[in-house]
Amino acid sequence: YGTVTGVQTCALPISPVLWVEGEFTDTPRRLNLDEAGLAARRACFRRLTYRKIQAAGHMLHHDQPEALAATLEEFLRG
Repeated sequence: YGTVTGVQTCALPISPVLWVEGEFTDTPRRLNLDEAGLAARRACFRRLTYRKIQAAGHMLHHDQPEALAATLEEFLRG
């Protein structure tokens, strides 16, 4: 157990994790997270796949449904 930027964590998960965010998301700002804070959160996952979808905000499935579907399919194919 430990703390990453104020978030209680446990042993690093070993399952694959897909982290997808939109190019224009404002979630980090609303959570008062800078790039270092986001990087610390991403570091909590051993097998992280990070993808950023262009021309999308927080509502990825609404803004870019085809791009999100392709990202999910790619991840699930492994």
